[in-house]
Amino acid sequence: MLNWLFPRAPVNAVEKAWVETQMQRLGERFGIARLLDTQVMLPTPDFFASIPTGTPSSVQKLADHLCDHLGVDPKRLEVNIGCRNRGAHAVEESGRTLIQVSEENLNDRDQLVADLARELVATLVPEEGGPFQTPYARDWGRDLAPVFLGMGVFVANAVVQQTMTSGGGCSCSTPPQNRLPARMLGYAMALFSHVRGETHPDWLSFLQLDALSACRKGQQYLRRTSDSVFTLESANRPREDLATTELLTQLKSRSPSARIAALWDLHDPRHAPAAAEAITAALSDRHAAVREEAIRTMSCYGPAAENALPLLLEFLDDHRFSIRC
Repeated sequence: MLNWLFPRAPVNAVEKAWVETQMQRLGERFGIARLLDTQVMLPTPDFFASIPTGTPSSVQKLADHLCDHLGVDPKRLEVNIGCRNRGAHAVEESGRTLIQVSEENLNDRDQLVADLARELVATLVPEEGGPFQTPYARDWGRDLAPVFLGMGVFVANAVVQQTMTSGGGCSCSTPPQNRLPARMLGYAMALFSHVRGETHPDWLSFLQLDALSACRKGQQYLRRTSDSVFTLESANRPREDLATTELLTQLKSRSPSARIAALWDLHDPRHAPAAAEAITAALSDRHAAVREEAIRTMSCYGPAAENALPLLLEFLDDHRFSIRC
C-alpha cells in the first residue's frame, strides 16, 4: 500500500539493466577515470564562439574540435556535405572515416554536434548491441557512449526536436526508433552524475524537459536506493570476470534490473552446471521480465536445462505473447 512513497526509476527494469550494463562496458573500455575527469560539453555561446555557422569548413572545424575532446585522430576523418538524409552518416573508406552531413543540418549546431558525436564514438566503441532484445540496441549504443564521454547534453536534447511556430505554438517531431529514448538518456545522465558524486551539476539546466525529468527522477531514485549494477566500485572490475557464485548471488537481489543483468551474464554454457537450478527457479520469478530473460538464458544450457522442460512447456500457454515466443 505504501509503494507510492518510494522513488521509482524513470525506465522499466529491462531498460534500466541495459543502460547500467552498457555504462559498465563503457567503463571497462575507457576506464572510469575518463568519466570522472571529463569536462561536460555544453551548448553555450563560448563553445561555439570560434566556430562559424553554415559552411562546410565550419563543420570540419567542429568535427576536429570534437575529435580533440574524444581522443579521435582527426587525420583519419573527413567530412563531406550533401547527404540527402537529415543527420550524419559515416562510412569507412581506405582506412579513413568519411562522415556525410546533410545541408539541412548546417545551421543547427546543437543537432550537428549530437549527430557528429554519434558517428565519432562509433570509431571508438565496437559495434555490439549487447543482450537487450531489440533491433535498435546497436544504434542505441551510439547515443549512450557520448553520455559517458561528457557529451550527453547534446545527444539528449537532440532526441526530440522542437520548432517554435510563428503563431507561438510548438510542433514536436519524434526521432526515428533507432535513437535512444529520452527517458533512457535521462537515466544514463543520472548514472553519470551519481558515479561522479554530483547532486546538482550545472549541466542540468541545459537539458530539455523530457530528458531533464527522467534525469532528476533517476537521481532521486539512485540517491534513495543505490540500486545500480554500475557503480564507482563495479566499474573497476569487468563483469565477465564475475564468478558464477557472484552472479547467482546477484540473481537473488531484490532489484529486478539487477536480476536481469545477472541473467544476461549467466547466458553462457560455461555457467550451466552450477547455474541451471537457480535459472530454473528464476522461471517462476514474480517479475515477468525476469522470467523472460530466464527463459532466454536457459536456452543455451543444453542438457543441463532438462529439469526445466515441464515449466517451459507450460509457458507455451502463457497469456503473454513475449513469454510464448
